[in-house]
Amino acid sequence: MALRLDCPMDNCHASIEAATEDELMEQVSAHAEERHPDVELDDDFVSSIKAQIIEV
Repeated sequence: MALRLDCPMDNCHASIEAATEDELMEQVSAHAEERHPDVELDDDFVSSIKAQIIEV
């Protein structure tokens, strides 16, 4: 089993997969820093991201 998150940002088609939520969120943070530096990963945004994680 793996976890996947499709980037919720408009016009971004990135899909991130990892074995655990912690690993996934590390990759999400790195992706956001590189591709969406203007986005602030505050608690509300992180919560909404976590709600979009699916098992694959």
